[in-house]
Amino acid sequence: MIRKCCKSGNYGYRFSLAFIAKTQTKMIHQTEIKNYNGSIQELADEIGNLRYDSLSIFLNLLAEKIERDSFKDRSRKRIKLATNLEKSSKFLKQAKLEIDSAWKICEPYM
Repeated sequence: MIRKCCKSGNYGYRFSLAFIAKTQTKMIHQTEIKNYNGSIQELADEIGNLRYDSLSIFLNLLAEKIERDSFKDRSRKRIKLATNLEKSSKFLKQAKLEIDSAWKICEPYM
């Protein structure tokens, strides 16, 4: 169910958590990445070899994805899982900030 809402002059739509939980399809988590022939270790090495500004973008995108998963699991009443995913997302955002600091040190030499 979608509800129209208005709060402090902001108009928008709010989705009922029950509606979201009922309409979402089951997520199947893969053990391999399609179109990538290397191992998970090779993938980690390749990501780790990114220039720090690019690595920062990657970490931020990964944090946002994990955060979205957290919201979905919370809507499905999977509170423990959602809480752990939310914490993971925050740690990834902190890692992104640390990599940003590393980039500021390295950038003049690039």
